[in-house]
Amino acid sequence: MELWGSNIDYYGMEGGGSPVAVANDRRYFLKTQSVIGNFYSNISFHKNLQLRTTLGANVINQRNDYYGGRDLRYIARPDGAAYVENGRYNSWQFENYLTYNKDFENENSLTAMVGLS
Repeated sequence: MELWGSNIDYYGMEGGGSPVAVANDRRYFLKTQSVIGNFYSNISFHKNLQLRTTLGANVINQRNDYYGGRDLRYIARPDGAAYVENGRYNSWQFENYLTYNKDFENENSLTAMVGLS
């Protein structure tokens, strides 16, 4: 038995549940844990030539808890709904950059870089 009147009780309404009933009888919790890390290394082959290698990672763990009471029309009927979902999402990035720096006597310089990301 619904405690709150629904829109179906009123002529011309779409028939959905009362917003108060939906707020009281529906629960949705999304819990997220995220870890981000980044490491790099610089290797000098020559005083003008340097390699930088970078490794980065992002790990996301999520838990979704849901409950919808059986009286919520169009949301959780006929028997109500409840579930717990767990997910893990991983991404990583690997980069390599080779940089050449050269200073000239007359206050000029040259920098060239080639890389992959």
